Amino acid sequence: MSVYRVPALQQVAAATATTSSLGSSGVESLIGFLNSGKGQKLANLLALENKQLGDELQSANFWTGGSATVVSATCVGIVSEGIQLDVVCDIKGKRVQRQVVAPFTSPVTDETALKLVLIDMATKSGRIGDTALIASLPFGHDCSVPLDFLFNNVPHPTWVRAYLYDAATTAVLRAVNDEKIRDKSRLQVKVNFPEVNPAFDTYRIGTILEMVRAMVLALACDEGKRVRVCVQQSLGEGVFTGLPLALASMRIILEKMDWGPNLTKEQKWQAGDNLTPRSEALIRLGTIGADQYASDDDVVIVVSPQNVIGGMIVELLEDMCKAAAGRPLVLINPNLADRPSSNNMMQIRGRSERRAFQDSFVDIYALRLLYPSSGGYMFPIRGMIGKKDFRSPWVAYLHTENEAGRDEYRIAAAFPPFPPPDPNVLSQILMVDQQE
Repeated sequence: MSVYRVPALQQVAAATATTSSLGSSGVESLIGFLNSGKGQKLANLLALENKQLGDELQSANFWTGGSATVVSATCVGIVSEGIQLDVVCDIKGKRVQRQVVAPFTSPVTDETALKLVLIDMATKSGRIGDTALIASLPFGHDCSVPLDFLFNNVPHPTWVRAYLYDAATTAVLRAVNDEKIRDKSRLQVKVNFPEVNPAFDTYRIGTILEMVRAMVLALACDEGKRVRVCVQQSLGEGVFTGLPLALASMRIILEKMDWGPNLTKEQKWQAGDNLTPRSEALIRLGTIGADQYASDDDVVIVVSPQNVIGGMIVELLEDMCKAAAGRPLVLINPNLADRPSSNNMMQIRGRSERRAFQDSFVDIYALRLLYPSSGGYMFPIRGMIGKKDFRSPWVAYLHTENEAGRDEYRIAAAFPPFPPPDPNVLSQILMVDQQE
């Protein structure tokens, strides 16, 4: 998007301006939204973000008891510094006009950044409802999702699995090749729908491994990278030694998995590779720990690491992240919450450090179904929260049926890429939908 300037225009002139005078189609869409009835309240609040105007109204309100207000704000342009607004104010009973710029909260260089900064500005202005409309504008990040996921139907349709595998794989590829990510050794992918949720009896180990295989083959075949897939070893002591049920047979399946025809025999994992590493192998297998790294590993993917009763994976995983030394390390569906046990291994001492380690990972892809707090065990599905890649916004969706009776996830709100949205806010969004 070429940043542009336009002179202060009257509202009618701005509404009827041609595309050539407004710049990109994304800029035109945003101006149209801010000048519409749906965007007018947000425009009024953004005008107050201009320090000079805000100070003027605050000073006037000191003497007039809060009667100095913004009557209307018309967007007349977008400049590199922010949003140009023609503002009509009521000050001491008189209508006055001001031309101001509502400053962006972060640099804007293209349409993608423009949508993100508007979501951030709307969130900070308390206009969460407007973020859904901003996310739906036809520029920047595409926040829409397909119809008819039908997550209630298990097993899931083949196209649903393929869509999710492709989306997660695309996010991983983008993150691995993103030079602006400071620490690539702390990335994570979180997906939680019936077939990959071990808490439900719909769990299918094949689905999670098919998704991992899609990621690995994209990295190995398309990027030529050496990828190590790690599944944690048995943890605990005595009778508590073992693995969670969801991981019990995962390593065996990985060893027998078909890695496709695009890799040669030498590029695939072979029995004995852990004892005698081969530089030709693009696919490697391992457990969790700093000693698992080979000097030529390009990417490490750790599948579903989790603490168990009597055993803690966090320390081994933390050592592994340090050994990565900035190389990409991606956790798939980690569950690093404490699991109290009789030997007091995960007691209060050290809990804050373990929580800090857990929070140090950044989401590069996420999809989680939302259920009502008062309702069934796993259904009905009330909505979904998702993030399409590292730089994408978080988007909350409400589960509905459209006029044709088809399964639909409607955008309900959007949030900045970092940090993840407050669960309490998501609950409020679901409550509003239930009341409607």
